[in-house]
Amino acid sequence: MIANKCPWVWFFYFRRKIEPWEFENFFDPRQIPTETCLLYEIKWNSGRIWKHTARNTKQHVEINFLEKLKKERRLFPWTSCSITWYLSWSPCWECAKVIEEFLTQHPRITLIIYVARLYLHMKKWNRRGLQDLFHRGVIIKVMSQPEYKYCWRYFVDNLPEEEYRYPRYPPLSMALYALELLFIIAVSDLPRSLLLRKIEPFEFINFFDPGQLRKETCLLYEIKWNSGKIWKHTARNTSQHAEINFLENLTTERHLPPSLHCSITWFLSWSPCWECAKAIREFLTQFPRVTLIIFVARLYWHTNERNRQGLRDLINRGVIIKVMSQPEYEYCWRNFVSYPLGGEHHCPRYPSLLMELYALELHCVILGLPFCFKIPSGRQNQLNISSFVPQMCHFQRIPPIILFKIGFQ
Repeated sequence: MIANKCPWVWFFYFRRKIEPWEFENFFDPRQIPTETCLLYEIKWNSGRIWKHTARNTKQHVEINFLEKLKKERRLFPWTSCSITWYLSWSPCWECAKVIEEFLTQHPRITLIIYVARLYLHMKKWNRRGLQDLFHRGVIIKVMSQPEYKYCWRYFVDNLPEEEYRYPRYPPLSMALYALELLFIIAVSDLPRSLLLRKIEPFEFINFFDPGQLRKETCLLYEIKWNSGKIWKHTARNTSQHAEINFLENLTTERHLPPSLHCSITWFLSWSPCWECAKAIREFLTQFPRVTLIIFVARLYWHTNERNRQGLRDLINRGVIIKVMSQPEYEYCWRNFVSYPLGGEHHCPRYPSLLMELYALELHCVILGLPFCFKIPSGRQNQLNISSFVPQMCHFQRIPPIILFKIGFQ
C-alpha cells in the first residue's frame, strides 16, 4: 500500500476511498469548495488496476499525483498505461504545464480527465492551459451522471446497501460547464472580433478593395493538415500585426513537432512588412516542411526598401507570393464571408487595372527594380492611378505583355 511507504501525513492526502459527505462536498457542481479532490485510476499493461484518491497539500493535487507516481514506481520513457482522473476542479495553467511535461517524458501514457467544475475559467492562461492539454492529446470532459455513479461506487466508502444511493445533481449545472469547456477547446481565447470563422460582407469590401487604403490588416487563412482536415478562419491586427498573431497562436495552441507537414494559404489585405517577413522566415526555418502561399490585395509601403527586401527574402525562402485576382476574391467570398442567403455569387468585382498595377509592382520587387508607382502623400486613403510612371529599366526588363495590361506599349 502507498500509505506504508510514506509518512503518516500522506495517508490523509492519498487514501483508497473517501467518505460520502466528502464526495458530496467536493463534487457537487453547485458548490464552490476551495480545495481540490482527485479520484484516479491507473490501468497498467500487466492488467493491474490502481484506484486511489488524493487532495491538495502545499501544492495542487495534480502535481502531488505526478510526483508521487514517479516516486512510487520507476517510469521509463516507454512505460505504457492509461490514467483516468476525476477532478473536483479542472487543472490550472501551471498544472497543465506540468502535465504536458510529464506526457512529453512518457509519450505512451494516455490521460483522460473528468472534471466537476472549471477552475477560474475566465482567466486567459487557464483557458490556454486546457487548450494545450487538449492539443497534446489529453481527453477532457465534464462529469455527467454515469461518471458520478462510477465514482460513488468505486471511490466512496459506502455501506453495501448505499452503493446505489449516489447523489443526483441537476443536469443544467453539468450542461453549463460542458458548454463552456466546449467553447474553450473549440474556439481560441482571443476576442471573437479578432479571430472569427467568417467576416461580414461590408468588412470584406472595406478590407480587400484594392482601390482603398485601409490602415488595418485582415488575414483570411486556410490550413490543410496531413490528416486531411482543413482549418479556415479569419484574423486581424491587435497590438501587433495579424501575421505575428497567427504564428504565435498556431505555435501555442498546438504541439507542433519540427517534422510538421502542412500547407498554409494566406489571403492578406496588405502584404507583410519587413518585420513580419522576418518572423515568417524564422517560423519556416523551425518547421521546414510547412509550405506557405500568400495572396495579397495590396503592397504595404512598397516604396520602403526594407519592405521590398523582406518580400524578396520570403520568395527566396520558398514562399509563393501573388496579388489577388478575381478568382481569389470569389474564393474568399464563398469561404470566408458570411454573405446573406442566395448571395454566394454576389462577390464584388474590382477594376482589373488595380490588380494588374499591384501585380506589376510585385514583379518589380522580385526583379529588384525601382518602384513604378507611388501613392501621393495627400491621397493616403485611396490609390491614385495617375501616379504610375514607369522608368526605362521597367520597359527593358518587364515582359511587354504585363505593361500592355496596364496600358503602356
